[in-house]
Amino acid sequence: MEKGKIVIKHHGLVILRDNQVKLVSETPYLSVADGGLEGIIDNDQVTYVYNDSVKSIEKDQEHSEEKSNWKKIENAFANMDLNYERIIKLIRKLRQANNKKDLVKIYEEVLQGFYMETRKLVEAAYNEHPDLILSMMAKGIVTGYVKSQIKRTNPSKIIVLQTRKSKGEDLRKLMEDSLELDFSEESTNGVDKVLAKSYSDSLDEAYQRLGSECFNCANGYVANCEKMADYPRKKDIAEYPFITDGFQVYVNDELDKFIVTRCSNFKKASQKVYLTPQQMENVQAAKTLIELLYYDVDTIAESREIEARNKSLGYR
Repeated sequence: MEKGKIVIKHHGLVILRDNQVKLVSETPYLSVADGGLEGIIDNDQVTYVYNDSVKSIEKDQEHSEEKSNWKKIENAFANMDLNYERIIKLIRKLRQANNKKDLVKIYEEVLQGFYMETRKLVEAAYNEHPDLILSMMAKGIVTGYVKSQIKRTNPSKIIVLQTRKSKGEDLRKLMEDSLELDFSEESTNGVDKVLAKSYSDSLDEAYQRLGSECFNCANGYVANCEKMADYPRKKDIAEYPFITDGFQVYVNDELDKFIVTRCSNFKKASQKVYLTPQQMENVQAAKTLIELLYYDVDTIAESREIEARNKSLGYR
């Protein structure tokens, strides 16, 4: 199993060296580790049902259609196509759900947003395993809402939020600033705990997707930059005093990412136009045609002969 570590540098100081661990499980339903809705749904039983019904199908080649149907159901909940108004409404209802009846009402609302084929698959699965489907729905709503909100957040705010998180600030305060939810009263069904875990994971992912300023820097060359000169092996970010803000991600103690977001040596590089091979070929063909027209000849060899003769005569 891969072990990860993230090192963050902010205003010249290393403020976090910690193991990078995902808080939300990879399961399509709310696992015991995820928590949430524990007083309404038995997460242990949901895990058992999933392993017994879905995982067992995956191992049986004779049930390829059933396996495909379950994959469609999982994808439907994991990638619900909901506009902001609908998903904010659903997440608020989910936070307030006190019993299974409340969850069923949310389920019926979600069901209406699926295409007919998917809706039939989900309904059939619900009739056989209602708690599992309700659990998958809940996880899809939570993770979908958090990811959509993080996606709407601009990069500079992502840096600020991640820095605050790294300094140990209460996640609830960060969520209030970016999830547009009222956390003055915590939900009693455990959904807020899942929200916090999902928020932490999504913020980490968004932060690590930020581009490095090195690619836009006029000093981003071996002769001008110690970091570039150290390629392919990089020192710890703390050992580069000119890098004031950035982070490193290690996987099994090997450097996986090195992102610089602020550097005292940064100098904006002039914009260059990069052409595809086909575009370069088209440009060369155009230049050749201009040359042929200019010298009024049929071949490049003739144009070059005229050009050489003109040079020998002292003019072009």
